[in-house]
Amino acid sequence: MAKFTLPIGTSDPVNVCYGLPLFPTGAARAGAYGSFRSFKLLDVSATIFVTRLKVGAYAEYAFGVCGPSVAFLFKNIQAETKNENSKGQLSLTFNGQELEAGGFVGASVGAGINLAFQIYSSSTWYKPWQLSWNDAFTTSLNFSIDFFGLLVELIKYLLGRNSKNTFEKANGDMLDGVLPKIKTYIFLDSTSNSGVRRELSAAPELVLPINLANLIPPLRALNTSFSKIGGEISVGPSFHIGLPVTLGLDSFTVQGGLEGQNSATYSSLVYQDGNKVVATGNVLFEESVTPSKMTTSVHYETGFSLGLSYHFRVTVAKMFNFEVNSPTLDFTKLLYGLSNYEPKITQKGSVSTGIQNRCLLLPDLTLAIKPVNGSASIFAGDQLVGVLELSMPYPGPTAENNVSLKIEPDAPGFPKSLTIAPGAKTSSIFNYTFPNQSLLTGNLYDPLQTTPPGPVYTVQTYIITASIDSLSSEPCAEFEVVLPLNVNNRYIRCQRSFGVAGSKPPWDETENGLASATVNALNSPPPAGLSYVGMSCWFPYPPGQAPAPIPIKFTLLDENRLPHAASNVEVASGGATAKLSPSATLIVTPTGAFSSSTNVSINWLSKGPRNEYSNRFFLVIDAGSAYGQTEFWLDVWNWS
Repeated sequence: MAKFTLPIGTSDPVNVCYGLPLFPTGAARAGAYGSFRSFKLLDVSATIFVTRLKVGAYAEYAFGVCGPSVAFLFKNIQAETKNENSKGQLSLTFNGQELEAGGFVGASVGAGINLAFQIYSSSTWYKPWQLSWNDAFTTSLNFSIDFFGLLVELIKYLLGRNSKNTFEKANGDMLDGVLPKIKTYIFLDSTSNSGVRRELSAAPELVLPINLANLIPPLRALNTSFSKIGGEISVGPSFHIGLPVTLGLDSFTVQGGLEGQNSATYSSLVYQDGNKVVATGNVLFEESVTPSKMTTSVHYETGFSLGLSYHFRVTVAKMFNFEVNSPTLDFTKLLYGLSNYEPKITQKGSVSTGIQNRCLLLPDLTLAIKPVNGSASIFAGDQLVGVLELSMPYPGPTAENNVSLKIEPDAPGFPKSLTIAPGAKTSSIFNYTFPNQSLLTGNLYDPLQTTPPGPVYTVQTYIITASIDSLSSEPCAEFEVVLPLNVNNRYIRCQRSFGVAGSKPPWDETENGLASATVNALNSPPPAGLSYVGMSCWFPYPPGQAPAPIPIKFTLLDENRLPHAASNVEVASGGATAKLSPSATLIVTPTGAFSSSTNVSINWLSKGPRNEYSNRFFLVIDAGSAYGQTEFWLDVWNWS
């Protein structure tokens, strides 16, 4: 049994500039970025005899941003490793949690004029024959405008005085490292607790109150008088724009202090007593040996909120302030109810701790993998380009393949190593294309169960680890980066080309519910409908891949999703017909996009008694891992 103390987090103290990015960027940490440009507006001179006047003018702009990101810190965690029931057990007792979400932003514009009056004369007394232009006097006029601050003040003037949780000036220049002398503004929210929670949440929010009192002449006159003593009456709606963030723990990867292995992952987290987390794994710990490093994997979800509330506020200087706000009407939930779409992004990230020195290891490597076509999302079949960047020039050694790469789960042909030349900061560039593949279903009783990608199972998350072992001697530097990469698998669609619409599946993104149909086995009311339906089966081919005939397996399931073979149902394509009993395989050539033409049809031939209700059936269309699968819903009347 080994006991030790360690912190877990992105930085100490908490700083969103070192946090995990709220939106997919390909980087392990958010970082601070800036852009500065200065360009010439005027550069003229006028010469009169032996005098010259030079006039120059320039303009410049600067923009910097830090985040948006989520940053956290869990200090003084009491850790214990032990073996129990032939498994390794890691126990962590927390003394508190801190979480921040949001970022900093700043922008400025400026200009300047330089004026110089010069005389053509000798520059030294001992060489009077050598003449040159010498400055008689010079002067300059420069100015800079805090563009973002001006924008904030304009919002205040138009909408009323801002409440808390809006953009505020930062204490200090948070972007000084990338852009000097630029004022920064905060869009930030934080939370803390004394123990440990399954999830931590923060909601940076911008509040824009509209003061209707200024539209009423008597109240506007009163506000004009109140302004002389720092007072205001404000009443009206307030718009709320926010980025709520929720973060939770996933697993812990331990290096050192293990039996027979260099590293092992411990998950299946159990929360106990409000301040303890217990994780288990299949690798046993060495008794009384303290591990050297621990990597904590987390998941975090970023949403978007849009709300409306009503406020009433009376202020008089700093002596009196009375404010009442109504509950906020959340438009996001209303929009979600109408569109079946919730604007949330779920990501995974990780932070590392050097246990021996109790150091939070900040990554000195950045691994970027992006599609060649410039798309923000990665799809199977897209050509990707990857490059690794080091925060400092690589000192050596000169050996090839000095950067090791590891990907989980395994991807065929993914590079195992990269090379950074001595004195360089970037590695060799590699190209890769992820193939379409089956995905894990998450079945607790069969963890290895997979299914072809489809409307429900689409995204495969890969964990890519890049490391430089030759630089690992730095005690508090992390020459290892872990990049979660979400790859969207492509899947076939079969959508109604003719027939009567049915009940729309919740995952169907089409406006008219094309992934369903209503079928009447008797071809007579109720309701008036056909006994067959035509489908257009298509596949979003990657660039360079042409449509080709492929085998597709069709399976009919009843309302309980059990195989249904009792009815006479036929599937037809390209002149071939087969009975669904409950499955049949046909050769189909999916098109590259949806069209009104039909390449698959379903005909319900059974005739049952007339009734006043329909039954739901599911047609599963399985084209294998390379093309994925989909469903087509059938509401069948008078079936037998």
